[in-house]
Amino acid sequence: INGSRADMQGFAAAIRTSPEKTVQLSVNRAGTPVEISLVPKRILDEKTQSAVGRAELRFGPGIEFVTVRLTPLQSLETAFDKVVGLTRFQAAAVGGMAKGEVSTENLSGPVGIAGMAGSALTAGVSAFLEFVALISIAIGFMNLIPIPALDGGHVMFLLYEVIARRKPSDKFLEYAQVTGMFLLFALLIYANGNDIFRFFFK
Repeated sequence: INGSRADMQGFAAAIRTSPEKTVQLSVNRAGTPVEISLVPKRILDEKTQSAVGRAELRFGPGIEFVTVRLTPLQSLETAFDKVVGLTRFQAAAVGGMAKGEVSTENLSGPVGIAGMAGSALTAGVSAFLEFVALISIAIGFMNLIPIPALDGGHVMFLLYEVIARRKPSDKFLEYAQVTGMFLLFALLIYANGNDIFRFFFK
């Protein structure tokens, strides 16, 4: 890109920072170098309210998939690494939403999850099982968020007992549980609203 080597992230960054400016791409197409001039469209970033570039492009299926056989021990190591990676990704996504850096439109409820499960099933049994594992990890992670109605809330109260050496009052626990349930229902309604909006309007 403009004479410098770049990966996918570098490509996206160059497009984003070049609204209505010519970007020179050098592409290796089946062993033949090809020069392409691209002018990204100028759009308004809703989060930053600044002008950014967008290219009407999508990455094609240029990846060749191969089957790799692992030993039982290697399988456990790979599974552990994947769970850790997905958990970190979810933590970063939730933190980004809390800071306003990640759009809450990415949230999906049961309707969206069912649609994604159907798409995963059509891609094959392996893809469907991986999707089920992803949902299980996501549920486990969300359940540990310190909201009173979730297990993370109970852990939070137990830590309070250990530190303060006394239990919270019954009245406080009652209010906390009600507040937690209200937050969960509000989140569920919002996520389902996102699913319905995507289904009818996108």
